[in-house]
Amino acid sequence: MTVTRIPLFTVPIWKAAVDKETWWIGELAGDITLLLGTRPQDASRSSGHQTLAELQDLPGEHWKEFTGFVASAFAEIAATAPQQRYEHFTIRSWGLRVNAASAAKDLECGPDRYLAKHNHTPALLTSVFTCQLPERPGPSKLPTIFHNPAVHINCPWQQSIAPVEPEVGTLLIFPGWLEHSVPIIAPIPEGGQRITINSDYFPAF
Repeated sequence: MTVTRIPLFTVPIWKAAVDKETWWIGELAGDITLLLGTRPQDASRSSGHQTLAELQDLPGEHWKEFTGFVASAFAEIAATAPQQRYEHFTIRSWGLRVNAASAAKDLECGPDRYLAKHNHTPALLTSVFTCQLPERPGPSKLPTIFHNPAVHINCPWQQSIAPVEPEVGTLLIFPGWLEHSVPIIAPIPEGGQRITINSDYFPAF
């Protein structure tokens, strides 16, 4: 007897990348740092520091290059959807920084502290682009954690979470409804920071 496995209802994620030395990556990180400097946030209350969702509207060739890169990746993925009900989409992007101050506050809550598990519904797709990573801890300590939507089912053949390590220049794309989080399991040294740009892809009605 031969037993074969038929995969059903798998959750796809995708990635696209530019070279980590691409000129506009550092420009993006610099702008996010400046924006956060004009919008102070209480590190005792928030996990990380977040800009407003307006990066897609910022001027400059570096933002034009980034938004074009993200839009092209989103459009290529959306075109493969078995049911495509919308012709036009819009993008909304914001920056997120985790540094020594925010990490220290989170570590006080224990080693299992997470940037809260969440999803981006009603976005069709969402993404995380890594602009900058600290020298320590390494990428394995700062992954994006994806949570199995079937975790409530007692199924030994399915893992409950799946970590994906960040890489500078890499855009990680996934369905907007897929729950995800980021663990804070190691301190970030003073001067180090993890800067990402998160983008949502919405139907434009």
